[in-house]
Amino acid sequence: MLAGEQGQVDWGSFGSIAIGNTRRALSCFVMVLSWSRAIFARFVLDQTLESFLRCHLAAFAAFEGVPRSLLYDNLKTAVLERIGDVIRFHPRLLELVGHYHFAPRPVAKARGNEKGRVERAIRYIRESFFAARTFHSLEDLNRQPDEWTAHVAHVRIVPGDVEKRSVEAALAQERAILLPLPAHPLACDLVRPISSGKTPYLRFDANDYSIPHQLVRRPLTLVASDSVVRVLDGDIEVARHGRSWERKRQLEDPLHLQGLSDHMSACASAEPFLQNIALHGGHLGGTTTRLLHLLDQYGAPDLETALAEAHRRGAFAAQSVAHILDQSRRARGTPAPIPVVLPDDLRVRDLVVPARSLGVYPALARVEKRSSAMSDLHARLRALGHITASGMLDELGALATKKRWGPMEILEHVADAEEKDRARRGLDRRMSCARLDKFKPMAESARDGQPAQSCGNVGIHRLDGLHGSSD
Repeated sequence: MLAGEQGQVDWGSFGSIAIGNTRRALSCFVMVLSWSRAIFARFVLDQTLESFLRCHLAAFAAFEGVPRSLLYDNLKTAVLERIGDVIRFHPRLLELVGHYHFAPRPVAKARGNEKGRVERAIRYIRESFFAARTFHSLEDLNRQPDEWTAHVAHVRIVPGDVEKRSVEAALAQERAILLPLPAHPLACDLVRPISSGKTPYLRFDANDYSIPHQLVRRPLTLVASDSVVRVLDGDIEVARHGRSWERKRQLEDPLHLQGLSDHMSACASAEPFLQNIALHGGHLGGTTTRLLHLLDQYGAPDLETALAEAHRRGAFAAQSVAHILDQSRRARGTPAPIPVVLPDDLRVRDLVVPARSLGVYPALARVEKRSSAMSDLHARLRALGHITASGMLDELGALATKKRWGPMEILEHVADAEEKDRARRGLDRRMSCARLDKFKPMAESARDGQPAQSCGNVGIHRLDGLHGSSD
């Protein structure tokens, strides 16, 4: 085995640990450099992929370099599928491999002895370090292996070394041969799409984390490290909490609670009403959601009046408030509010329709009135026999606007068009009386299979006769 060539990785189980009101399984990530026998140990509360990757980064930082290959067992955080020598690695592990430029090498199935160095290191940690060890927190437990490796594990002689070097001395020699660390570590946080239920809380790892009330039921992104839970709306951070490793806890940001309180302060009777709901064993989440819908439909003044009346009657239910609001509406004779029903497609639900000025509607009415006047003008021109002017009226209006014509230019254009149309109609009448079809160009007559003939004296006399005739 050459220096810097190989490392071995595995998990060890070390019972459980009390975290507040919860007991969590305690695991130890162990990486051993095969040549120098240097050990890195990190205790964690789960064996998830994110913890697996974070422990790799911590080990590389402790060794100040990366071995060229790492041996793994066939654990699911490394190997998704294996048929003989054909292996499908986890995509996130391949990201780690590409970032730090080492080769992953799973051992054969049921061949744990192929990574005996890390197996013996876990047993060594269990017997020499963990047995009878006292600690009061996970942080305290993870501070102690550094002292143990410096004064115990790395002081021992490297097994089988003819030069009788200590592990510490061999590690110092191997560090110069390890692959260098990249400029930036790999991002190992858990990233997950998430949305809340009816209340402004997100459920993650059996705990509830508060969010701004405006983001209820909206699609969000949760980003969790081992110490911080962040919530993103797009690329904007909207919530940040310290991660709790307990269970069934509710972690709240005072700003989120204040925002919700300000939202409900529009109705001063809402707080005592909800307190009575809780006293009577009602469902706070469903009641709050229904009251918010009523607030959107009827407005704060009407809802405040209805809440006060429901409190006076001792009717502590959202249905009672809705009934009082409906009675009040009927008494005033106002129409029932129409709820806005949105589809389940989030791309449509999240659309924001900007408010438009109502000033455009009088302009639309004027356009409609002008259209009616144009229709009347069309009919009058046709009745007077001005067919051409009637047909070009719309075009004339657009042309006059484009060229900024005055009345004189408009009248000249109409007169020219009328003269041309009357000349055309007169010629058509003469040709019809002379029983002549419309003239074709000579080239078209030749294409129709008839010999092209020049206009002789006969054609000229006919045209002269036509010119001499009267209308």
